[in-house]
Amino acid sequence: ALCRLQHEQRRNNGSSFWQTHVCPTARFGNAASRGKNLNNGTSQELELFAFNEWNDDNMLFSTTESDNQTRLTVNEDGRYRIVVAMAIFAPNTAGSANNFNLQLDAELRYFRPSDSSTGYPATPTANNIILNNNSAGNSSSVNITEVIELQAGDEVYIHTERAGNSGVIRMRPDAGSNFFTIEKIK
Repeated sequence: ALCRLQHEQRRNNGSSFWQTHVCPTARFGNAASRGKNLNNGTSQELELFAFNEWNDDNMLFSTTESDNQTRLTVNEDGRYRIVVAMAIFAPNTAGSANNFNLQLDAELRYFRPSDSSTGYPATPTANNIILNNNSAGNSSSVNITEVIELQAGDEVYIHTERAGNSGVIRMRPDAGSNFFTIEKIK
């Protein structure tokens, strides 16, 4: 059975009934006032698991968040659909030449503890933020949608790094303005 919300009519001994299939999903978001510069030249893990909006199966999806790592662990082999919505902005810092032509690369990755390997299942999503001549801050978004096969114990995260000038790029600071949604589909 596909793992989506489905309604289908079945017949049992001459009577009809509706059967619903529901797949476990979870949605996590950022906490307020995340001030980390995502564009600092070193790799970063996006801080997306501070709270869960919902988690249909706490045994299937668990999260860890620290200063250096912010990851979701899946505890069952399967195929998963992952959707990330990330609002980013370049704060107004007048006079800095580096605040033009900013580009942030973000990609979905997973770490597999069983063999200490890192997987790169998705193509990087690049985003440009360009400040105008008045140095007014601009905002943009990064959206990732991917279906990947994962093994029990895999740790999924969003990796970001600088791909343009060295100005500051941050996640929108409002709690819940950035989300990571996962659904087990098979």
